[in-house]
Parts: sequence; C-alpha cells; structure tokens
Amino acid sequence: MAEGTEIKMADGTLLQIRNAAGKSIWTMGKTETKITRLRIFDTDGEEPLLVEMGGNWMTGTHFISVNRDPDTWCRALELPGSGWKGLGIHPKGLVYSVELNIDLHITLKGDILVATFGKEPHRQGYTKNVKFRLGTALRIRGLMKVQIIE
Repeated sequence: MAEGTEIKMADGTLLQIRNAAGKSIWTMGKTETKITRLRIFDTDGEEPLLVEMGGNWMTGTHFISVNRDPDTWCRALELPGSGWKGLGIHPKGLVYSVELNIDLHITLKGDILVATFGKEPHRQGYTKNVKFRLGTALRIRGLMKVQIIE
C-alpha cells in the first residue's frame, strides 16, 4: 500500500499507514489484533502499478476482498466491476507491507478489506525460507526494501 493510505484502528478512527506500527486494528469483533511490523519499500518508478480505491492507493497485484467478504479475494486490478483492467499509475515513492500478530486482513478507509502478507490466498502456510522468497518476489516486482518499523 502506498503513502497516505489510512487503516481503521480498533477504536474506529483512521490512521495513516506510516504511523500504524504497534497499534491495534479494527477486526469486526474478532480477537485483538496489532500491526507488528511495517516493511517499507522504495520502487523503481515503473513497477508495481498502483490503483486508487476509496482514497487508498495499493499495488494492482494486492489482494482485496470482493464485496467485503473475508472469504473471497482477488487482485485489486481484477476486482469485478472496477473497470480498471490494466489501468494504474506508476508509483511515486514508498510502498508499505503490513504484518499482523495473527493471520487476518486489515480494514482501510471506506471499510475496504485488504490482505496482509500471511492472508494472501496463494501464500497460506508460506513459511519456509520466507525472507529469501519475499525478497526475491519483491525484487522481481521492482521493490527495494528501505526500512522495517516494529
């Protein structure tokens, strides 16, 4: 997710992603969930493409809930009815990856549900050599790790 994206906190307020590490998030009544880590990446200016959804910017390949159903996910650029199909802007700065203390999604401004690293459907149970694989996958997408905030 890009700079300026806002995450819904446990008390219902919104907080910019860059300030969310260590904070409790909105979970629709589930157990207390905290953002344990933010990984910050710089982009090469070409990839990945970003799309805007309700004032939040995210990579087009980021997983988002379809109709706010936490059991149905698709990539942001493939969201049914979005009309984006291949559209997007080139990134201008930092993008963030959110890690939680449990495997759950986060809620953004506009009650948009997005996946965290462990929640992405094709990565469930993805633990073996995770640092190596994550680094490789991100470099392929044009992302270079800048910082980790815990």
